[in-house]
Amino acid sequence: MTGQELIEVVVLVVCFFIAALASGTETALTSVGRLRVRFLAEQGSQAANILQRLRADPNRFLSTVLFVNTLALIVASTATALLSDDAFTRWGVLGGAGGMPPTLSQSTRKDRAPSFLVVLAN
Repeated sequence: MTGQELIEVVVLVVCFFIAALASGTETALTSVGRLRVRFLAEQGSQAANILQRLRADPNRFLSTVLFVNTLALIVASTATALLSDDAFTRWGVLGGAGGMPPTLSQSTRKDRAPSFLVVLAN
């Protein structure tokens, strides 16, 4: 495993952890009972007071949680695509996830790509 692949695996694991944390946060904040939160807030719980403020405007926290979850999954998908492309290229399967035959090299792919993609690839 190369250094780049190791970094991609670490990014993938971190993104899955962030996505799981965001999903768990969403579930926890939406499923807690209002009466229990009110009771704890009356008892002086600082966490319950914060939770009451969040539950008063659910769009405020839900949009943030869903954005973080979506962003983490997009980055994880990108890391997975990069890992699979490297693995498929190394194994000689269809020249990578790009779908090119294994007989075409990377330079041939760049030569056939539109000019703006060649500039971006360099």
